Amino acid sequence: MTDLTAMGAQETSGHATRALRREDGFALVAALWLAAFLALAASFLALWVGRATEEARLLRQRVAEESELADAKAAIVFSFLVSPLSGRGLEIAPSLDGLRAAVQLAIAQPFGSDAVGESFVRLDDLPYRFGTATEIRIQDARGLINLNLATREELMRMLARLGVDQDKLDPLVAKLQDYVDPDDLVRLNGAEREDYARANLPPPPNALIRTVWEASRVLGWRSEAALWNKGALAEIATATSIVGYNLNTAPAPVLEIAAGMTREAAVQAVEFRRKTPLLTPDALTGFGAPYVISDPLRFIPFPSDAFRVTFAFRPSGRRVQMMLAVTPNALETPWRIDYQMELASVAGNGA
Repeated sequence: MTDLTAMGAQETSGHATRALRREDGFALVAALWLAAFLALAASFLALWVGRATEEARLLRQRVAEESELADAKAAIVFSFLVSPLSGRGLEIAPSLDGLRAAVQLAIAQPFGSDAVGESFVRLDDLPYRFGTATEIRIQDARGLINLNLATREELMRMLARLGVDQDKLDPLVAKLQDYVDPDDLVRLNGAEREDYARANLPPPPNALIRTVWEASRVLGWRSEAALWNKGALAEIATATSIVGYNLNTAPAPVLEIAAGMTREAAVQAVEFRRKTPLLTPDALTGFGAPYVISDPLRFIPFPSDAFRVTFAFRPSGRRVQMMLAVTPNALETPWRIDYQMELASVAGNGA
């Protein structure tokens, strides 16, 4: 009897021990699951905090960029309204007396290139720093190929310079000229309303285009990657009503296209004019320019009244471009901005 009682007690004790072990194992598994859940929650919280912090940083950076952009635009507009232009660029007078002298000289010699003062801003896309993290480039519109008014030969040389296949040059130029001319007549290899309808495209406006990017609506132009990769066309072209080419602001590729110069000769001409502004088209003949003629409206040593202004921000790489037109004869609007747009960032495309 005693042995049976002892055996029963031992069996009861064994069951209790096993139950305690099972409870301990369940508690351990639960603790591990809880620890894993807390670690996962902590990871998500850290990720959320990191994203929120980065978004706040980007927002502060964007606000700072917008503030500096507004300041830069105001400074540029003010400078163009009060400072005279010369053959070498925008003259900056350090004093009111100097400004009066500069204006008088500009009135007396509107097409002269004499230096008015010690400080001036070049209008050939040279970079200038503004503020702490902004770069500004100002390009005279007369220094670019005007898609609205350039000749057929100039447009063909431009397309070839950008890498378009030879057999596509004439059709592309004909379609562009049909797109901007005021009639519905179709050039050889051109296109008008019916051709666009067959391609399910909007009809041509038969009017001057307002931006370089509007040329992508011309039949056949959008598919030419050479024109749009890294903004190749926009670097050397414009879309305005400005006539002629400025000898002192046209970049080397434009001198190649407009004056027929070799690449090396065009670069030499640009280097030369940085020290001495070019006064007459004959100055280009010394660099082997075969397409220089004595037309006073073709090559002009003076800036136009329209300027492409590009703002680049560091370190974001963001770029903003606007087209500024100075209209001093207008009673209510002495200046206007024809467009302002965001460009692909420097960091994004490596340009």
